[in-house]
Amino acid sequence: MLHSHSLPAPAPLARHVDCVWRLTGQAEKDLRVPILPDVAGADVVLQLGEPGRLVEEGRVRPLPARFVVGGLGRALLLEPVGAVDVVGIHLPPACACLLGSSAAALRERVLPLAQVAPGLDAALAGWARQRPGGEVALEALWPLSSEHLRPCCDALVCEAARALSGADGPPVAELAETLGVSRRQLTRRFQEAVGVPPRDFVRFARMARAWRGAATTPDRKLAELAAEAGYADQPHLDRDFRELAGAPPSKALGKGRRVVATVGEEAPSGVSPPYKSRPPSRG
Repeated sequence: MLHSHSLPAPAPLARHVDCVWRLTGQAEKDLRVPILPDVAGADVVLQLGEPGRLVEEGRVRPLPARFVVGGLGRALLLEPVGAVDVVGIHLPPACACLLGSSAAALRERVLPLAQVAPGLDAALAGWARQRPGGEVALEALWPLSSEHLRPCCDALVCEAARALSGADGPPVAELAETLGVSRRQLTRRFQEAVGVPPRDFVRFARMARAWRGAATTPDRKLAELAAEAGYADQPHLDRDFRELAGAPPSKALGKGRRVVATVGEEAPSGVSPPYKSRPPSRG
């Protein structure tokens, strides 16, 4: 069994970092942990235990000690090995300022951190080496993250992404009017910053709400999850999972939980990666 824990970022950082998370435990034989489609800007991942492997389109390849997973519109599989101890920094939609990059440049990619942000890679390598007694204090990643932030994201697109991430997000045309731009201009800027147009982003966000709901309460009926996530009905949920995750939700989500997750003070959260959703912020 694997255990995950995530810690939401403090207010000064919350615009550019959503949370940090940690996955620990002993990997069972043939265990594969799904990374399902999401709207994150990216995840910065550190393997403190035995290095795992990435399973992508039937191919298995080793992962470096530190790597970046960009926003995904398709499912990937991680294959943990032996003693698992993985720490991640989860970046919010449309923002990859911690990496000095755009979310669009990282979209659908898994890259060595040294290739994307050498300075951050060196700092995290040093942090991993200097942990007293091998202890992991997730809070120690806040000042390290602050030191390496290079604000470069489009603030208007970030605001749009936050609004479109929720189940009650407004239509794109209405959102554009609220933000003071045309729908065409918003769509163009969104595509340039995020790597997908708003319509696709909304689809990924809806699916992400569904899998987080299933991870938090695995015994709920799929029809209930579909309605809560914003789907018109369960067949629409089934279609997205078959197309984006490569399997129906009953198979992709599974009945048994092989990862137990907590957030902050032991509150339940979704997994893949461990994630804590936050209300839209206008900071």
